Amino acid sequence: FGGIVEDVDGNRLIDLGSGIAVTTIGNASPRVVDAVAEQAAKFTHTCFMVTPYEGYVAVAEALNRLTPGDGDKRTALFNSGSEAV
Repeated sequence: FGGIVEDVDGNRLIDLGSGIAVTTIGNASPRVVDAVAEQAAKFTHTCFMVTPYEGYVAVAEALNRLTPGDGDKRTALFNSGSEAV
């Protein structure tokens, strides 16, 4: 589990190259695979700017309320600084 991989000889190794999606739950966790398959069967497009969902909208509205200024505000959440440019 977690960042552990097993090679063809059964050696268990720390996966020092594991990404954020597998570090805590492991590679191809059956529960995660099942959840992804279930979601993909319903809807696969996840672009927040095209299909905002309730939690995204709630965070954006809260940020608009909490940030200073009286003018109109717009909030968009991005994955990295390069996307925000």
